[in-house]
Amino acid sequence: MISIATASTFVRGRRAMPPRFRRWSFALSCLNIAVLCSGCPDRSSSEPADETPPFAGTDVQIVLPAELNLAPSWTPGLEDWAADASASYTVNEFDFSVPRGEREERFAALQQSAPTLLLLPAPLASTLVADGQVAAIPKSSVADPALGWEEVAPPVRKALGFVGDRPTVLPVTCSPLVVYCRLDLLQASGRTRPETWEEYDALVSSIAEWAPGLSAIEPRGAGSLASLFLSRAAASATSPTQFSFELDVSTGDPLIATPPFVQTLEQMIALNPMLAPESATASFADCANAFRCGRAAIAIGTFNDSPVALCDPPMTSGSGFPFETLPLPGRRTVFDRDASEWKALDGNLLNQPILVGFSGLCVCVLDGATEIEQQAAWNLWARLSQLQSDGIIPALPGVSCRVSPTGDANSATAAGSGAPGAALGSQAALLNSPHLIAELPCSGREPMLAALNESLNRALQDGMNAQEALDSAAASWNRIIDETGRPQVLNSYRLRRGLSPIR
Repeated sequence: MISIATASTFVRGRRAMPPRFRRWSFALSCLNIAVLCSGCPDRSSSEPADETPPFAGTDVQIVLPAELNLAPSWTPGLEDWAADASASYTVNEFDFSVPRGEREERFAALQQSAPTLLLLPAPLASTLVADGQVAAIPKSSVADPALGWEEVAPPVRKALGFVGDRPTVLPVTCSPLVVYCRLDLLQASGRTRPETWEEYDALVSSIAEWAPGLSAIEPRGAGSLASLFLSRAAASATSPTQFSFELDVSTGDPLIATPPFVQTLEQMIALNPMLAPESATASFADCANAFRCGRAAIAIGTFNDSPVALCDPPMTSGSGFPFETLPLPGRRTVFDRDASEWKALDGNLLNQPILVGFSGLCVCVLDGATEIEQQAAWNLWARLSQLQSDGIIPALPGVSCRVSPTGDANSATAAGSGAPGAALGSQAALLNSPHLIAELPCSGREPMLAALNESLNRALQDGMNAQEALDSAAASWNRIIDETGRPQVLNSYRLRRGLSPIR
């Protein structure tokens, strides 16, 4: 049991299953009585006793995000599993929202208690994977339909779930960035949906013409700016024929000071005066909320980030408006690193990669657990997943990474308060895009992203030249890479990109 400030042990159990989870047991008991009464022969005393459940006596240490307050409502499901498995469990609630330095210190203390099963934000799962602390999912668990591994959209599995060719992390909720756009105002002004970043920039720059009185807002706050920048840069910095993005996959050298990144930052600087002032501190949820509350006509935020808009003053039921959620724009020219020049894509195609891994929730099992503890942990999560699917315990907030056989996301996509009948884009189409990319999936990722965020703010808020700001970020990245160990950073990056490590 731990007692650190940001984590608390909630419950340990091997108790009787609550009645509502044991209805099937009553039916089976009646059937057994009927069979006995019909004259079944007595069993010989030499017959073996019932087999011991495979996880009998195993204790699974679970970590859940404290901010979601899942433990009280999930307790029946946990006890359901514990009773059937003759096992026990311990739930530790951990506050993942605290600042990085404090979180790292206290998470290290939490790990001393040997947790097994972790439900945690996707960026932290990526960090644990890159640092080699996560065990591969056992083959028997991968094959368990209740776990839902095969139902996760294949591109999401590839980007976030695999380490090399081994299933390792189970993505649970996914929220790629999208553009929220007022469809009615676009149509009234004769404008069209933005497909390229140039078209998006033109809409933001002319916001006063087609949406007078409304604003454009982007998530440029401390926790979102680096992800927005990388999401935008990906369209020109990721050639369809090359693997390198933030780092060179051959050397591990940072690429963020190269032409496509510099061009991206220059365009973001030029857009600064046209954005709502609150963009400088806005999160993904802030932007979605500003749009849904009718303050912005165009915004970038995570898909379905806030199903209920918290508006002040509250919106009335008749004050909704039609809108669309669109994939982030792309580019028709990309930077070819081999030739060191810009090239137009054949056939005027659109390069439209989608960054993932900066939001959402994942499940993983730490490699310090024994083999039987690992199997028990995944068996427990499969039970919880099934109970969530059946509506018996509350599902996780957000949009599910699972996609049904028809290609639809299993989780409903709500328009949000104040926007009844809004036309939402397809979350399933986003998650099934073949161009999903994990955000900086390597050791040292958190300090590297923090350094990038600081350099971006020097350019966007303090007026530093884009090239100078990104040169500074690249220098910080090189220092962090060397301190972490260049082979470790490079190989962790290559494995998550689907490449073999360099020995």
